[in-house]
Amino acid sequence: RGLARNVKTIYGVEAIPLPFSLLREFSDGELSESNRAAIRARLGIPPDTVALMSFGEPARVKGNDECVEALALLRARGVDAVLYFVGKNNPYVRNLAALARRLDLSDEIHFLPGRPAETVYRDPLIAADIGIQLRSHGLGGVSAALSDAISAGLPSVASIDLAEAIDAPDYVLTVPVGADAGPVADRVAEIVTAGRSRERLSAARTAYNAAHAPE
Repeated sequence: RGLARNVKTIYGVEAIPLPFSLLREFSDGELSESNRAAIRARLGIPPDTVALMSFGEPARVKGNDECVEALALLRARGVDAVLYFVGKNNPYVRNLAALARRLDLSDEIHFLPGRPAETVYRDPLIAADIGIQLRSHGLGGVSAALSDAISAGLPSVASIDLAEAIDAPDYVLTVPVGADAGPVADRVAEIVTAGRSRERLSAARTAYNAAHAPE
């Protein structure tokens, strides 16, 4: 819808938004507590730690700095949280690592390359407690990473245009495009306080996945 609005504004052409189908599907067994616990143990995530994860190749426009800063705010509030960036490593990772050092978060920030093995990408989606997918622009394009998080039933915080582009369900909480760390931390805290960070199997997920199945 965001792209359609931009096309109308820039070119005066009425574009028709089409539904975006799931790229990856996850079985209930994959998302079971026992399987999640096994994957978390393999990744070294303690059972009671809130694992925040942002998926996709790091970039300034993806609000990765704000993710790091939000983690600092959350830990200052007493939330035992860690942050994983899951995606192809690139030179921008150095910027994020430097920011983590400045905020004394080097032990709480982790980088997991998202290629080449598919399981390296799927396992964090299953193990995570909360996803974060942000954009500093309002182009309104589709985030495949947010689609994957929704398919996996992962409660997430996302820029509102990303959520709108794929008709995100209610377990995706939104922040304004280009939001700073404060609103991001607030939304994460909402999910934690409501006890939703460990909920993966829900009627909302089932309905969304059925409506957006490739078939």
